[in-house]
Amino acid sequence: MCEYEEFLFNCGCSQTRLKSYCHLARNDLNHQCFGVAKLRNVWDQQVDCNSCISKQRPSMSSTSSSSSSSVSYGMHSHYNSY
Repeated sequence: MCEYEEFLFNCGCSQTRLKSYCHLARNDLNHQCFGVAKLRNVWDQQVDCNSCISKQRPSMSSTSSSSSSSVSYGMHSHYNSY
């Protein structure tokens, strides 16, 4: 069973990321998993997702200063390499 984690955003969007491969997927050349996908964690992000932020950006005035739009998932960068 490959393990996944889900990120829930205030805008209603969600993203699912692979947390770890199962034994069969690790040994498969294409990392194909034909088993059950297991949702390990669900993380509430308390912000809008990057795509919704970028959709809102053109409607904002260019003189207003905005906060950083990058979303930190609270995990190490080596998880993003999957």
